[in-house]
Amino acid sequence: MIIRKSLLAACLLMTAAPAQASPALPPETISAIGAALSECTGGWYEAGGGRRLIGPAELAPRVALLASPSPRLDHDAGEDLYEIATALLLPAVTPPAWFTDRGASLKCPARPAEALALMRYLAGDEAEDLRGYNNILDWLGLAYESGVAAPADLDEARRYYLRSRIHSGHGPAAAWSDGIDEDVITNIERAGLRSYLEALAASGVRSSSGARMILAEEALATDPARARALLRSNSNLALNRLLELEEQGRVPTLSDPEDIAFWAEAWSTMLGFPKWAARLMKGVRLANGGTIPTASTRPAIDDLRPHLDTATVADASATIRPLPMRALVDPRGRTIYIEACREGEAPPTRTNGGERAVRMEAVRLFNIAGMPRLAPPTIDGRPAYGWVILPAVHFQRSADGQLEIGLVNLAAESCIHSDMDIPIPRAP
Repeated sequence: MIIRKSLLAACLLMTAAPAQASPALPPETISAIGAALSECTGGWYEAGGGRRLIGPAELAPRVALLASPSPRLDHDAGEDLYEIATALLLPAVTPPAWFTDRGASLKCPARPAEALALMRYLAGDEAEDLRGYNNILDWLGLAYESGVAAPADLDEARRYYLRSRIHSGHGPAAAWSDGIDEDVITNIERAGLRSYLEALAASGVRSSSGARMILAEEALATDPARARALLRSNSNLALNRLLELEEQGRVPTLSDPEDIAFWAEAWSTMLGFPKWAARLMKGVRLANGGTIPTASTRPAIDDLRPHLDTATVADASATIRPLPMRALVDPRGRTIYIEACREGEAPPTRTNGGERAVRMEAVRLFNIAGMPRLAPPTIDGRPAYGWVILPAVHFQRSADGQLEIGLVNLAAESCIHSDMDIPIPRAP
């Protein structure tokens, strides 16, 4: 059994869009898929919500959805049907090492014909048809390459692998190349998928980042500003490439309010990676002329209490001491980033997962989106981007295990450097 990785799934799922996509499956196909599912065992534990086991019985109602066109599927239904499809195919094939998903939570007998029908339904034909995970395109490529459910068709296999490359940015050229060359753009054009590529890049769905990266590389030599705009997406791969190109000076490094807000949102929504915060700080320093000042005034504890999100941090671990905190605000006083801070320079050690998690809980307590306007610092008499020191957060557990949250004002000297990447003491 596994726990579904909901956050990762959210990064890989398509956003539902109005399209013709796949029509309803024939009743006899739906019946065959349902019968195959009834022979499966295992499943996964649903993330959050009390560790509920999702197995064949819980998935059975999903099969009935196949009687409707695929655009009616929501995200959860799409990913559940993906799990069924891969579980029915996996016993009949051996996925290559480069597959990003090589296993299945369900344990099923091989039913490759039913798997193929379900996978084709989820994949559709057009750029916005895909439901479930991008990986369905790789599994379809493997099904046609191996010939386990239909006569082997290498051209069809390459087309599915190429569609996967367009969506995800992954996949070796040996899988999707037609053998003439290994240039992804020319392969896309020879396969007649140029309109597919451009439609996906313009769609705004989650899995458009691979298409946007392909078009960014094409535009880089002649239009670096367009390349930069294309790489700004909700994708670690795309943003890593953008940072690389900025460091090389091949695309402009911007620091306007819209760009600063983008990097703040990237940090907030994409796992809180320190590199997104670092790029945010770089933009703020550029906007301010090289510095990030700290405001001399602080918000009152009583003014902040109504805005605290205590429910979100109900499972927070206790800490030995209060954690100093600060908010980064824009010139209008809107909070765009919050972090734990400290007095001295960072020691040469790395933060482990638990230590970072307790800091992130303190960040979540303040609920960036719900923060009141704060008084920003000034540079030459004008409001600027800068730090506002917040009350320190002390998570404690009562004798009966209830979380108690203390807020206390500490000296300004306790909050000079970022404390998001060094260990802190935790209560036993």
